[in-house]
Amino acid sequence: MGKKTIIISLILFSVSFAMSLYAQSDVITIGNPVGSDDLGALLNKIWTFIFYFAIGVVPIMAIVVGFMFMTSGGESTKLNKAKEFLLWLVIGVVVILLAGGIVGVIKKILGVE
Repeated sequence: MGKKTIIISLILFSVSFAMSLYAQSDVITIGNPVGSDDLGALLNKIWTFIFYFAIGVVPIMAIVVGFMFMTSGGESTKLNKAKEFLLWLVIGVVVILLAGGIVGVIKKILGVE
């Protein structure tokens, strides 16, 4: 017998032994990894995570935009880039604030309470 044959035999024996142990138990249960029993609770958890993450990112981005304005030194290209970033920051904040309503509309469409 070669080394590969012995290793494969040991792996197959280990797997079959483990399967026989599990076969003797009554019930194997797998917990709910999401922690939600219905779609509404799952949507609320997803929305809450995204909302708090975004709320944490907004001040950081505001500092970055302020830094861009201060370091532009009057150069029109850098100033325009800072204005563009500020516009996208404002759009992002509006989307964050409307997120609760968006989730409510999605839940209404899907018929979830």
